[in-house]
Amino acid sequence: MIILPNTPPLPYHISNNINGLSIDLLNIRSSLYSLNLSNYNESINFVLNLELYLQHIIKFKDTNNIDLSNIIIGDSIPWSNLIYKSNEKKFNKLKSLKKTSDKDDNIDVKGWSLFNELQMVLISLSLTYIRIGSEITNSIICKEIEEQDIIKSYDNSWKLIMNYYKKSISLMLYGQQLEENSNCENFIIQNLNFTLIQKIGDISIQLTILSKYCWYNRVEFKLNEKLLLEKNTILFAKVAIYIINELKTVKNVISNMINESSDNVNLNTNGWINYLSIVEKYANAYGGFFLSIQFYKENKIGNSIGLVQYSLLNLQSKKMDLKANNNNNNNNNLLNKFKSKFNDKRNEHILSKLDSISTLNIDKSIFKEKSEIILNDVFNLFDILIKLNLKFTKENNTLHFDNVIHYNEVNNDSKWPIGCKIPITSIKPFDPNNTNDDDEQLDLYSGKGAYY
Repeated sequence: MIILPNTPPLPYHISNNINGLSIDLLNIRSSLYSLNLSNYNESINFVLNLELYLQHIIKFKDTNNIDLSNIIIGDSIPWSNLIYKSNEKKFNKLKSLKKTSDKDDNIDVKGWSLFNELQMVLISLSLTYIRIGSEITNSIICKEIEEQDIIKSYDNSWKLIMNYYKKSISLMLYGQQLEENSNCENFIIQNLNFTLIQKIGDISIQLTILSKYCWYNRVEFKLNEKLLLEKNTILFAKVAIYIINELKTVKNVISNMINESSDNVNLNTNGWINYLSIVEKYANAYGGFFLSIQFYKENKIGNSIGLVQYSLLNLQSKKMDLKANNNNNNNNNLLNKFKSKFNDKRNEHILSKLDSISTLNIDKSIFKEKSEIILNDVFNLFDILIKLNLKFTKENNTLHFDNVIHYNEVNNDSKWPIGCKIPITSIKPFDPNNTNDDDEQLDLYSGKGAYY
């Protein structure tokens, strides 16, 4: 579900006359240059070529029984969207860029080894697996379903999506093992890069599960004007909270990567924190969505309405200020009360105008290229929340007459459970000697229900 801006890294051209490397290996690498990943088919072709390149690098290592860090293939980083930060420069400035083409920059470095190349293939492949899983998710949730039975026909697609995310995580586990055992002294692709992508893969799995059940509810509501009141809605709310906590951790990791001062090669994380902050609001909205359904099942419709409104305002990227603290001095109390009243009036005005998906006001400029895929799910979530707000409010005004919890108080009480993830099957580090193809892996799930 999460396609980070400026990913995956793509390879630049390198010399075809590198001592010690086979022509086959160089030719396979050359096949990666012409792809720009503008559509699903190009992503698949890129993955197939990357997988072949990975196999040949590993075969080259095993056949020649050599340390890949001793094979230098160039004096610059031949991959896009990487940053090399050096201690040798004052104030830890990035090393100056050397133009090699009209489109891209290479960075002056000590020497790029075949071990570095192996690491980058793993990173690029892992991020592309996440990209493909997200593209398939997007194609499903954007479909207009006219019959309830059609939903089940997508089960194998959801299973395939999970398989891509698991393969991504598996590669990062393998990459961390390689980094730990490396004797490379030229440069280091920091281990945090592998940990970060592993977390993104894990979050994508959990987020996709929420997206799937939101899609189910949206289809059910459209066809039958009712909700799928599943017994595990509280679990989905806990998953949303888990995602929120993990996103905060990921943003801290990114900040550490930006601020660290050692000699390392890192992914270019420009724009990632802003992007993930929007995803965090989106996860908050999911938490409110599933909790509202849970309270609706418990006939606590006042709580349901407050949670739905809280979720709508989160998707609108509006700040909900906390109520004034009684321990503050009088001046602060007066100021906080004034701010609270102003924000209440503003948010109530916003809520009164939310009657269709066209009223969604979110910073779309953060979502570039394929990173905008998640926006389609935001639109779907926003759409079902608007429908629930109208449904719950109408029922409360005619049947229940329950006190509606203020959206500003949703975060301040015990209505939010402790976050947890949905357990998934164990993911082992990538095994280069395992030749099982995707179809065989997918067959492991067929007809067996849960596929996590």
